[in-house]
Amino acid sequence: MKLNKNININNKYSIMIILMLTPIIDIIYTVNYHIINFKVPIHLVLRMIILLYILFNIRYINHIKYLLILSMILVCGFIYPKIMGYPFSFIDNLSYSMKIVNMIASGMYFFEVLKNKVVDEDYFIKCINLSTIIIGASIVFSNIFNIGLKTYLDKPISGYKGFFVIHNSITAVLLIVIPINFLYFLKKKNKYIFILLLLNIVAVMQIGTKSGMIGAAFEIIVSLMYFIFYYGVPYNIKNLNKRVIKILLIILILFFIASVSFVNNFINKQKENFKHTGYSNFISYILSNRDLQIKYINEEIKNNLNHNPKYFFGMGVKYANKVVNEGKKEFEIIEMDFEGIKIYSGYLAFIVISIFLLDTIINILISIKKGKKITNKVFVLLAIFMGLVHAAFGGHVLYEGITGTYLGAVIGLSRFYSDDASKIKILSKFIGSN
Repeated sequence: MKLNKNININNKYSIMIILMLTPIIDIIYTVNYHIINFKVPIHLVLRMIILLYILFNIRYINHIKYLLILSMILVCGFIYPKIMGYPFSFIDNLSYSMKIVNMIASGMYFFEVLKNKVVDEDYFIKCINLSTIIIGASIVFSNIFNIGLKTYLDKPISGYKGFFVIHNSITAVLLIVIPINFLYFLKKKNKYIFILLLLNIVAVMQIGTKSGMIGAAFEIIVSLMYFIFYYGVPYNIKNLNKRVIKILLIILILFFIASVSFVNNFINKQKENFKHTGYSNFISYILSNRDLQIKYINEEIKNNLNHNPKYFFGMGVKYANKVVNEGKKEFEIIEMDFEGIKIYSGYLAFIVISIFLLDTIINILISIKKGKKITNKVFVLLAIFMGLVHAAFGGHVLYEGITGTYLGAVIGLSRFYSDDASKIKILSKFIGSN
């Protein structure tokens, strides 16, 4: 059921502004805090304005109920650590909570504007693609001209991350949007969109993270396989510009061959680097020792606490981050997002957030079986899959500003495409779109 109001957003350019501002806000933060040392939180003010704008324009009753329930649980995460006497920071918890709400609210908001035809899906996909030009160009130009921020300062791995501070975050963004770039190219068959696709693939590889290299290679393989097996059949290929498609497909295959060589060299360097590091095993190396973060937390709970705060409302951000930082100085936050939510906010918050994500994934899978807009749904599902896998093992997705917005965008698109799917009754009663 909807509120008896019209959606206030009647200007489609507001969607473009939100998505274009998303990477720009991160660049503003980088310039202010890491280049000119002008430490005024302009980025936080802008993100808060956008979040409030989104929240005030969500109109579906079930969406509002869900956000209220989630917000109450997160608020308990402010109270519980204080009662228990844990180290606590209001600002840290507020920032973390806002990012969680931003990710989910963005998904709901973008679904509603699509459902209510404030914008059509082509315009929305166009907005996502145009906003990624800022990201890809920033990273590629940084690597060409050796400007911006290096990905690693203390490791024998080259690469620039442009004007973005958190390389795992911007890597996750690119892995989320590359399938949308590919989808937009298939829809429009435009050489400039193809160039944008290549730009973002090159960018994610030039950052130099393990997740970026492996993820980009995986996306190229999946996209090529889908293209060949789905668009290669005669009754589909006849509707395309054969000459253009063949030329671009050859370019993509050649690019894939080159990227395989690049990835192979990268893997060999990683193996060589592993031999000279203190990692206990190769899995820990692949995870950059993130598994130790969970170990440190569990040891702290076992040795110093009378009960497990995960079963209540979590340890809070400051206490948990303090524990992992004392365990290893390079750790600043818990970077495996699903584990982080359990630790920061408890199992209840984890369950509520997981319900929303599961509802999204299950319904897009159900909808794919119906055979309508299969290509759109497959690439949107791939984008969500890449985002959630990175959240699970690389972090900086579910409670990161820029990544949460882009994940929210593809979730909104997914929920729009699967709106005709048979809803799972328990989930739809909780967060259904009607």
